[in-house]
Amino acid sequence: LMPRTMAARVGGTIRIENKDGTPHELNIEGLDGGTPLATAPGNARPLTITAGGPYAVTDALYGHVHGTIVAVDDLVACGNVAADGRFEFPEVPAGEFRLVVLRDGEEIHTQPLTVGDGT
Repeated sequence: LMPRTMAARVGGTIRIENKDGTPHELNIEGLDGGTPLATAPGNARPLTITAGGPYAVTDALYGHVHGTIVAVDDLVACGNVAADGRFEFPEVPAGEFRLVVLRDGEEIHTQPLTVGDGT
């Protein structure tokens, strides 16, 4: 499951897609529609994110496949960290924000952030 920690806006929809060559049976504990559902290679399923969580993602077929979905009310953008530690958030408007770093569903770092026009 990549990435293992996902942030999603409350009320938004995420799409979980099976991109490998094996079937999976994902369960998202506590999330409506997150009951175990077999997903064949190449298929996907949408999930609407509700307040609460974090939501644990597990696979009934493969114990090593797991992750976390964190529901965020005021989510503006998400970014992935590259192997070299760099990250970016495309198309973030100018303004005052709070940068939050999540790992395994927990907030491990937060700091205020100002984004200027064109930066």
